[in-house]
Amino acid sequence: LPNIYETSHAANLLQLDNGDILCTWFSGSGEGNPDTNVVLSRLNVGSNKWIEPMDLSEDPEHSEQNPVLFQSPDGKIWLFHTSDLPHRQETSKICLRTSEDRGYTWEKSGVLFKSEGIFIRHPIVILKSSDWILPVYYCDKSGHYSAVKISADKGKSWNEYIVDKSKHRVQMNIIERDDS
Repeated sequence: LPNIYETSHAANLLQLDNGDILCTWFSGSGEGNPDTNVVLSRLNVGSNKWIEPMDLSEDPEHSEQNPVLFQSPDGKIWLFHTSDLPHRQETSKICLRTSEDRGYTWEKSGVLFKSEGIFIRHPIVILKSSDWILPVYYCDKSGHYSAVKISADKGKSWNEYIVDKSKHRVQMNIIERDDS
């Protein structure tokens, strides 16, 4: 894979329905720095050369990291990534960009969840029930904890289940997607 910036981290692969492979990662001067952005490269079916990476996030005031790719059953590509103020994990939000043409062009990026201190590292899994499940985790003053978000309407709204390891229980919070 071609490297266009000083450092690279947290690669994520997705094989598309047509056989192409997308690879995304974050790259810049260093993790947590405001010039750290999400990039994407493609390996087309039948090729042995990755295309030159393209920037998919360019917010000069935020560090954008942990990209994750998902292709929904309708063919749409979802790119999730975190965005936070430099070296301030407690400000992290999950952003979303989508592509209708297998990742050649992308819609404008937006915040997926209003929650702060939230991170992602794994794509959506579609359950046999057709519900979508998205594992996440939080970093805040009390430490780190895990949660899962479940959508029964293909990502339009989400229920959140916090995993409380100390009490071995799951707590549900109902939240809505932030499309503003």
